[in-house]
Amino acid sequence: MKNRLKLGLLLCASLGISACATLAGDPVDRADRKANALAPRAPKTVFDEALAKAALKPGNVEIKSVLVSCYGRGIGCIQGSVPVAGASVYLYPYTPYLEEYLAMQKKLTADIKRHRDYSSVKIVVSPKLAEYRRTARSDEFGRYSFKDVKPGKYYIASARVTGFRTVVKHYYDEFGYDHPRQEQEPADLEFESIVDITQTSGVHKFESRVEIVR
Repeated sequence: MKNRLKLGLLLCASLGISACATLAGDPVDRADRKANALAPRAPKTVFDEALAKAALKPGNVEIKSVLVSCYGRGIGCIQGSVPVAGASVYLYPYTPYLEEYLAMQKKLTADIKRHRDYSSVKIVVSPKLAEYRRTARSDEFGRYSFKDVKPGKYYIASARVTGFRTVVKHYYDEFGYDHPRQEQEPADLEFESIVDITQTSGVHKFESRVEIVR
């Protein structure tokens, strides 16, 4: 990066200010590029309603899980996980449309890490995506289930929940003395996973651990 910057400065010095302005592009071009980069995004794959409907036909498998959080419970969850109660959990058929949408979400997360301007970008999805899903709600112990599921691949995700952990923050007075205080630090948490059901009957169990939203 430093070498490229140095090369650019040397090139500008040799060509002159007007040439450098040309290399950088005019303001209208820069505005156009920014507008295109921050424009709403949408999957190119067409939502296949028939495929989603067929994937949600009744089967003989029950998905049973427990929604838990380790946020603020120490490295490696040394204090043990705690149940996340009263949270909505959604089951979606893992269709090509959903696959592309999740890839776009991953790409946008990487873009936001690269530059905060991308946080304003919206991904527009078909309203049919929410129509073809099943919803469960975790109980006081964090348990939730989906009954009568057929073999196939599914995307299971929870609604975002807020977790809190205790942190020590340091505040210094005008004399340089430290006055540490314990405070609660919040974070948005959610669970998401792709689950492949291969069995034709019985119960499929796993743990659903919410993680910090990136």
